[in-house]
Amino acid sequence: MRQLKRNTTYFIIGWFSVVSMALSWNIWSEYKNHILTNPEEAARSSFARNRALRLWFASHGGVYVPITDITPANPYLNHIKERDISTPSGKKLTLMNPAYAIRHFADNAENIAVRWHLTSRNLLNPDNAPDEWENAALQAFEEGVEEVIERSDLDGKPHLRLMKPLKYKQRCNKCHSHMGYELGDIRGGVGTYFPLEKSWNQFYTTSKTLFFTYLVILFSGLMMVRFVYFKQKKYIHEKNTLETREKKLNEALQKSEEQFRKLINSNRDGFFMVMGEGQILDANPCYLDMFGYSMDELKSLTFWDLTPERWHDQDYNEQGKLLMERGYTSLYEKESIRKDGTVIPVEVHAYIIDKGESVESCKIGGFVRDITERKHAEKTLRMYESIISATGEHMSFLNSDYIYQAVNDAYLLGHLKERDEIVGHSVSDILGADIFEKYIKDGLDRCLAGEEVHYQDWFNFPGRGRRYMNMSYYPYTEADNTLSSVVVSSHDITEIRQAEKALERSHDKLEHRVEERTLELKITHEQLLHSEKLAAIGGLSASISHEFNNPLQGVMSVIKGVKQRAVMDAEDIKLVDMAIGECDRMANLIKSLQDFNRPSSGRIAPLNIHSAIDSLLALSRKKYSIKNIKVETHYAENMVKIKAVGDQIKQVILNLLNNSVYACEQGGTITIITEVISKENIGIKIRDNGKGIKPEHIDKIFNPFFTTRPTRKGTGLGLSVSYGIIKKHGGRIEVESEPDKGAIFTIILPIKGVRNA
Repeated sequence: MRQLKRNTTYFIIGWFSVVSMALSWNIWSEYKNHILTNPEEAARSSFARNRALRLWFASHGGVYVPITDITPANPYLNHIKERDISTPSGKKLTLMNPAYAIRHFADNAENIAVRWHLTSRNLLNPDNAPDEWENAALQAFEEGVEEVIERSDLDGKPHLRLMKPLKYKQRCNKCHSHMGYELGDIRGGVGTYFPLEKSWNQFYTTSKTLFFTYLVILFSGLMMVRFVYFKQKKYIHEKNTLETREKKLNEALQKSEEQFRKLINSNRDGFFMVMGEGQILDANPCYLDMFGYSMDELKSLTFWDLTPERWHDQDYNEQGKLLMERGYTSLYEKESIRKDGTVIPVEVHAYIIDKGESVESCKIGGFVRDITERKHAEKTLRMYESIISATGEHMSFLNSDYIYQAVNDAYLLGHLKERDEIVGHSVSDILGADIFEKYIKDGLDRCLAGEEVHYQDWFNFPGRGRRYMNMSYYPYTEADNTLSSVVVSSHDITEIRQAEKALERSHDKLEHRVEERTLELKITHEQLLHSEKLAAIGGLSASISHEFNNPLQGVMSVIKGVKQRAVMDAEDIKLVDMAIGECDRMANLIKSLQDFNRPSSGRIAPLNIHSAIDSLLALSRKKYSIKNIKVETHYAENMVKIKAVGDQIKQVILNLLNNSVYACEQGGTITIITEVISKENIGIKIRDNGKGIKPEHIDKIFNPFFTTRPTRKGTGLGLSVSYGIIKKHGGRIEVESEPDKGAIFTIILPIKGVRNA
């Protein structure tokens, strides 16, 4: 509306300007015609007639007319001899020169408004004296001006005054020869005076007519503007009303669309919009996430690109038929293809948004839900149902009123009943009120209070007799954490119970045999300890022989050199030979010590590491039990036999186990782990959670005679001997430990072994 007012104001101003300009132009045109152009043309036309008349008079030397009161003889032509003449009849005539004739003509012309005046600054007739304007024009002629025209008042009235110079020519000699002019001199001027009063009156009249005409045009235009303004105002009002209503409708629609879009976008189900022929129009974020596409990618595909071919007929024929018949489909299951090519099960509900003549021309919307987890859950549930149905345990599901909700096949078989004979009935109806009150009700009540209940007891079953049952009650919690039901698992362990009784009867016999076997193991264990001590001594001898052999060889070389170079008597030579003999005896002793360190068997053969470890553990199991030490084994399933000296490897493992036992003097756990590291090597780890090894001792533990035990409890040779044995086998021993966090000894051995271990 404001724009209309502004435009209307601009139009009024423009219309007023146009009318004013047109009026001004027409008034100027009228002014030009009446005041400027027409008077000038009339004056020039009158001047031309005057000039033609004057030239005619001059060319004839004047004209003779009868002497009357109107045309008396011109006294200023007395110098002309033939001024007055008589006709043959005696009529008196007088000469009228051009100037006199024209002035006489002008004075007596009543109907001619234009006046003529011939004047000069050198007058022949004083009556022709110039006025002020004419005198100025005569002055201008003498300066070379050819014409003077001007609008000015004459006798108090507006006139157009035109004046041109009058030059002296040969034909002027008759009247003016006595005045001293030469040919070409300016002897005066001829003026034509056109009255403008009538022209001004005409101009005023015409201007008034134009003014009122244009005033009517202006008023008519303004009335038209007013008419258009109110029409436009009404139109704009109606338009604004419609626009406001449309805007409100659009806002409501936009708000509704935003709410719909917000609802669709926040929906956990995928939403899609397609044309019936398959073009995808829109989808919500959940749908995009579900299928892994962006919106631009999705719009370049069709609905059929996301559907496996085996589902096309169902979607097009069955569901398309339902859409055309009732406008929506039933909730149905199908499969769809994700961007990565995986096929997922989905649940779809579609409906028509805009219906066309055929399903291809319809706009269709729908919701899609990924039911992969549900399908998996259903599959798992079926598996569980199969497992529960296949298990030999009696499974049942009871509500808080002790009513059966579900039972498995084993339960039906155990009670010799059909499912409908149990489900929906109470426990007391099925098992009897006495059994229910005596054995079952208390446990169910405790379970409904949130406690798991487990017990074993004898029950009398109709048709089955007395059976010993292992009973378990588990509370069932709803989604709101309320206890509503009980899962009952019962297992017939009558045969197990009977076997336990038989086992108890044989226990005494077994105890006796165990004592005998324990005695045998004790003897074997002492032998093993003796073997360890011998191995320790062997290690000590090897270390001593290594430390003494080199200096002994040096001493022998020196003595032999002295014998060869020094000059000695027989007694000294005898002493030197005795020294050399003693050195040889010491060398043989050292060699014997080195031989002592070699294993008694020395035979390399395939060794089953697991069997070797099990035999060692069997010998020490009682010791571990007394010291409250638990031993765990984790054997590699793909373990292979290795080539090694079996008793040496057992000695190493036994040494490491004894160290772990010592580290766990307050009780603990020893874990033995085996693994196949590669095609060439296997590994054995012995881990304990004992007191561990101090960092400053880590680098010393494999040195001979180094020990952290009291002197009477260790020689310091166990790890040194073990290190030597493993090294001879081409392997290595590694240790990791932190104080109070236990230690891990890792043995790496080659599978193919090393010769002459």
